[in-house]
Amino acid sequence: MQKKEKKLKAVLRYSESSESLKSIVRSLGIEHSIFLNWTRQYEHHGEING
Repeated sequence: MQKKEKKLKAVLRYSESSESLKSIVRSLGIEHSIFLNWTRQYEHHGEING
């Protein structure tokens, strides 16, 4: 899976389920601020860069 697809899948997990942000970022091993950037990109542009 490409990096961009992985990011999109994580954002959709967050927006379409009851899974918490904390749980998702922990499973990805990233900081919550990075994940919030991804969600903002998706909300504003309908896609995630990089």
